Amino acid sequence: MVLEEFGISRDGNSHDPGSDTKARDAYYDAIFKNVYERASKDKSSLAGVNFWAWAGEGRPRRPEGLWKLNDDFIGDPPHEPQGWYSVHDRD
Repeated sequence: MVLEEFGISRDGNSHDPGSDTKARDAYYDAIFKNVYERASKDKSSLAGVNFWAWAGEGRPRRPEGLWKLNDDFIGDPPHEPQGWYSVHDRD
């Protein structure tokens, strides 16, 4: 089993890639540690995690804006505000 598509917004519900992620970092740390401990057990059916959503080097053209043609793909669906749950390469 894989725990997938979990996430939390950037601090202050910001969509700006430069905003803090302290709350999200603590949340992800707790989940990753818990899953690792459970997956390490011999008879655990838990195998890993997939957080939502990897943006990599992509950045929203305009934080909170919807995706438009020629914008970076950053993991957020095009019909949702861009950058809210994105995990960027520098986070």
